[in-house]
Order: sequence, then structure tokens, then C-alpha cells
Amino acid sequence: MILNLLDYLLDSFAVFCHCRKIFIPDVNPELFELFLGYLYSGVVDTDNMVVDRLMDLLALADKYEV
Repeated sequence: MILNLLDYLLDSFAVFCHCRKIFIPDVNPELFELFLGYLYSGVVDTDNMVVDRLMDLLALADKYEV
């Protein structure tokens, strides 16, 4: 499931360059890092997270149907 989702993310929303970086233009890199952490671990540390950040994370999860 996770690998299929990552393939979908990379194929659908990423722009590749020769420098081996992936650009996802409509997502904050720090937020996407939290999202990837959740995909790999199934855990999100919400203890020190502000509500706006959590809402952004939920919106990102909804966007990618997670």
C-alpha cells in the first residue's frame, strides 16, 4: 500500500531534474517530511504541534487519500 502510494505521489505530483531532487510545488517541505514520517512509522507526534499545522497535515493526508 505505501509503495503504491509513493509511486503515485512521485508519478503524479513531482517534477524531476538531473540533480536527483524531487519538487512538489504545492507542499511545504517540512510538512511533507512529517507526512512521510507518518507513512513509514504510522505515528505522528502531536504533543507540540499547533492546530494549524495539524490541519495542514490532515489536508495533505486527504489529498493523497491516506
